[in-house]
Amino acid sequence: MMESTRFASLLASRIFHDLVSPLTVMIQGSSIAFDDEMGPSMKVEGEKLMKDSLAGIDAKIQFMRFAIGSQAMTDGWTDPHAAKALFDKLFAVGKQKLEWKVETFYITNRQMRVLMNMTLMVMEAAGKAGTVRVMAREDGGDLVLEVQAIGQPGELKADVRDALAGKEPERGWGTGIHPLFAKMIAEEEGMILSYGPIEGGVSMSARGLRAKD
Repeated sequence: MMESTRFASLLASRIFHDLVSPLTVMIQGSSIAFDDEMGPSMKVEGEKLMKDSLAGIDAKIQFMRFAIGSQAMTDGWTDPHAAKALFDKLFAVGKQKLEWKVETFYITNRQMRVLMNMTLMVMEAAGKAGTVRVMAREDGGDLVLEVQAIGQPGELKADVRDALAGKEPERGWGTGIHPLFAKMIAEEEGMILSYGPIEGGVSMSARGLRAKD
């Protein structure tokens, strides 16, 4: 079992890594926009880089506050409309298309947290211009969560597969800590993450008992 302090450090590093890229672009944009030696067209381009990067940082922070932070640790039902707004904001800053097929309102905050982390793991498999389908439905007394990625490369990275299997990835937990985190929070909700190929991509799903009304 990994020490809690090491786990927390690796997870924090993963979050910082996701924010570094848009933050770097924003800094580059600001250096162009506020450089008096740059022409008007370059200044406009710099301002656009700043605006787009800031939107990306804002979207990721808000999404991760729920997916990884403590915001989803409270008991109770998730507002699907508020959840969809977070998904819309996240996908608006990228080129992937989001298909939202959540057919039930009976999802707890903790279960929505599982769905959000599944999405973060799977969306990379859709490539930059693919489609990500986020789905939730009731099946008898069960809640079924599923995320499909259609596009290229159309498969999960080896580090993700290893972490979901409980094995340390070849490149170490630094690259696989988030899948391990997703596996842990799913199991806390009595769900087991599974994945497999589908036409044009890959699908990840989790099934567990639906919470009582």
